[in-house]
Amino acid sequence: MSGFTPPRALDRSETSRLLASSETHAFTLLTIALFQYGQETFEIDALELYARLHDDFGTTISQTGENRIQAILTAMTNDEVLEIPGVFDTVCKAITDGDPDLEHPDSVLDLDEMLWATFQMRLARGSDTPLEFGPMVEQYQHQIEQDNETQAEDELTYIIETLNEFRLELEEQLRAVGFEQVSVPDVL
Repeated sequence: MSGFTPPRALDRSETSRLLASSETHAFTLLTIALFQYGQETFEIDALELYARLHDDFGTTISQTGENRIQAILTAMTNDEVLEIPGVFDTVCKAITDGDPDLEHPDSVLDLDEMLWATFQMRLARGSDTPLEFGPMVEQYQHQIEQDNETQAEDELTYIIETLNEFRLELEEQLRAVGFEQVSVPDVL
């Protein structure tokens, strides 16, 4: 992965802690799986992946973590995320909150959720590659941005600060499992 120096092995204790935590970012969970299993991460079903992680690290992945890793894997392997607003919405919610919010499909993404989820998708797909959204998802994103244009400047500042905090947390999580020289690009 560019921007990361991989470890010889993942730190078992820290990896176990992060797998069990509901606060672990989707990209961290994906990185753990890809380091541990490589391309096979994409070839096995989700339950097998969770079972292997449990066996290898002696912990159960939190439900939030399961939802996050499944969502980011979907974002990497299914172009419907880029084309269909409902799929985009569900995947973004699962990446950020660990809850796809299937019970409330009419609830709209918050701007910070959309930005943080698409940032992690971009990292997962390769940060040098821009995400190419279809026209319906672009229209949905534009609607979210317009809905947030009326926010007060202090609310927008808060969103930017939150996104920067998330980026720093992501770097800390990657370092904790053993990656060195972690350099995550700015979100915006």
